[in-house]
Amino acid sequence: MSHTAAVNPAAYLIGLEDKPGAALLAASVRDILVRVTDVCAITGLSVPTIYRLMGRGKFPRPLKITATARAWRLSEITAWIDSRDRKSPGPAFTGPPRQNQ
Repeated sequence: MSHTAAVNPAAYLIGLEDKPGAALLAASVRDILVRVTDVCAITGLSVPTIYRLMGRGKFPRPLKITATARAWRLSEITAWIDSRDRKSPGPAFTGPPRQNQ
């Protein structure tokens, strides 16, 4: 069965997206740190695209959590997503290809 409702990123990342009360629990989580693979899954961007946008100052920079590990605040990623203009030029999702009948 396919879900048509939007998934709460925090509920998804802590594995509670289909559990009762998940929205309440996810809303109570102040912020969580997400690694690059999760950032890719949330945004739909590839790792090189994320780093290219960061280099241009157009994507949030990660926090240094250890000498070699980096992670992003989920709130910053969702704020970046919310800031995207649906009418701006560039690749846009237009839905599945239409079949001529």
